[in-house]
Amino acid sequence: MKRLSWLKKERLMLWRTASIWLVLALLMFSCSWLFWLMVDRYTQLQSAFIAMAQPPSVTDHLLVPFFKTMAQVSMLLVAVISGMAIAQERSQGTWIQVFKQPNRMVVNKWLASWSVSGFLLLTLLLAWLCLDGASQLHQPVIGLALLALILLLSWLKALGLYLSSLSSQSGMAILLSLVVFTLLWMLGQNQSVAEFGVNWLVLLSPLKHFDWLSGGQLSVASLIYFLLGTLVFLRLAAWQVAALGGERLAVWKQVLRTLVLIMCWLAAVFAVAKWVPVQSHQLSYKDLLPSNAQEILNQQKHTDIDVFATENSDAGKKVAEFLSPVISLLPDVRVNYLDPASQVEVMAQHGISRQGSMLVRQGGTVEDPEGGHLFVMKELSYEQWFNGLKKLQTPKDDWLVLLEGFEGGDLRGEAPEGFEQWYQSIKNAGYQVAMMSWQEGLNLPSNVKLIMLLAPKKEVSGEVVEWLQQQITQGVSIWWLTEPEQAQQQNHLSLLFDVMPLDSFYAGPLVLKDFPDHAINQSFDRPIDLYQAMTFETASDQVWQNEQGQTLAAAQVMGESRLLVTGDSDFVNNGRLLSGGNLEMSLRQLDWLLGIDDRIDLPTIGMAQSQIHLTKNQVLLYSVLMLLVLPGLLLLVALGVWYRNRR
Repeated sequence: MKRLSWLKKERLMLWRTASIWLVLALLMFSCSWLFWLMVDRYTQLQSAFIAMAQPPSVTDHLLVPFFKTMAQVSMLLVAVISGMAIAQERSQGTWIQVFKQPNRMVVNKWLASWSVSGFLLLTLLLAWLCLDGASQLHQPVIGLALLALILLLSWLKALGLYLSSLSSQSGMAILLSLVVFTLLWMLGQNQSVAEFGVNWLVLLSPLKHFDWLSGGQLSVASLIYFLLGTLVFLRLAAWQVAALGGERLAVWKQVLRTLVLIMCWLAAVFAVAKWVPVQSHQLSYKDLLPSNAQEILNQQKHTDIDVFATENSDAGKKVAEFLSPVISLLPDVRVNYLDPASQVEVMAQHGISRQGSMLVRQGGTVEDPEGGHLFVMKELSYEQWFNGLKKLQTPKDDWLVLLEGFEGGDLRGEAPEGFEQWYQSIKNAGYQVAMMSWQEGLNLPSNVKLIMLLAPKKEVSGEVVEWLQQQITQGVSIWWLTEPEQAQQQNHLSLLFDVMPLDSFYAGPLVLKDFPDHAINQSFDRPIDLYQAMTFETASDQVWQNEQGQTLAAAQVMGESRLLVTGDSDFVNNGRLLSGGNLEMSLRQLDWLLGIDDRIDLPTIGMAQSQIHLTKNQVLLYSVLMLLVLPGLLLLVALGVWYRNRR
């Protein structure tokens, strides 16, 4: 009972100090303000993360740095609380009471300090709740970061109590604590330490151990540094209090036992850091992959990757960054960087014109790649990568037919409005494609699974539509890529696809970022660049829609056949094919039409962990709580305590 009353006395002494509540209110407001500045800066940059091979995560590049900011800011509060703790006993004339039980006094002051500094953890809790509802966080790393912050605060409080026991003035004790805290923190930021090889010196700094733990590295040395260090400084503070109370021990013996205790603590830290390995709790690249993608990697044979760029060129470096996380997971792979100037014929054969394009093959040679299975990648897309590997593993004999004869898109034209690049990209991706002109009585081979009508300007007659209906009954899918300006003239096609074009189409560029819930759009996280899109009414499933909710693409299933109509064909022309996710979206649509339902729908690796999507209500709720409510309440408490003490 006596111990509990002493702890209560220490806690009340802190609570009745108005300056502590004022400092706490200001620190909480400052931390909250910094948090929202960090969120604003991050959201401005996150659109650029889509183009990165390994985008930064919200956990590692926003929330964990905020933990570190909180740690730095909390040093001021800890210095104030701990600095006043023992030195204030002297100035209040209660010093004689603590000589009787110095150990209990020091421990109770350390415990009581949590009743104030613990309020800072509320800011962290709100920041975590805010981001957890807007992104996908890596909870084990956050748990270690929180543990690191709690251990750091414990260690700082113990060190502050020891420093407070060395001074008879509260102001001097606070200043001494701030100086020592800052110097030790700066020691971990000194780059020259690592440059000269004195790595052990960094282990003296709490920053190094905080970075280890908050970075997902479970270091036993860091745990010993903080836990044993807290006990050491509490023990030293108790000895100092006992010495001031008249303990009969020579000064040199007091200094010796202090040095021995500190050296034993540091020796334990150095020994464990050298001999006990650090356990990482960071997500590896393989952890981010879905199980079907990992299975594809494990089943691959020897794979050659021919990169049409020199290794030291900008394009070569970009490809190397893209390949670095995946080639280590392949059982047998070889990357060949080739000078494009010496591979003109091979590049022309596969329609490759960009440096950095890749020819991925299993068997064959660079000069004769047709001797094995292959696919070509013209953009750095992990979804194309894994689905290309899947096609190498399980090749099919399904064919796609581009039906000509309706003044449609030019598949051989190299102009921006032509479709030659898309035609080559489909072939390079492993699809078997043939161009056939419409004629009466046209018979298709049994392995044709898809007919594509590419931007027909001439009206498709009823006779052709009847033939298409016959193909549908035989299990053949149909894709109509419309020409918006002539879409209203395609009455027969509109009836076949059950769509009614609206009176006007969307003229000019249009970027789609949000997509309806459909199998084609599953996990798709890249923008689509359209131009002159047709809007229409339909009872079919929406695939694309604009901000007004109007349908831009629709799909339906008819028995074994699938029908898809897209209100724009220009998204796959030469000028827009490689813009945003246009090519990737077109390949998704092809697979759905071919009935490939086990496609690996893979967003940018780590993208779910790197994007923040806060609604207006979330921003309003958490900003009001963090910037107004909590600091305001603490400020009111400070004013109430000040007024009470004044009376």
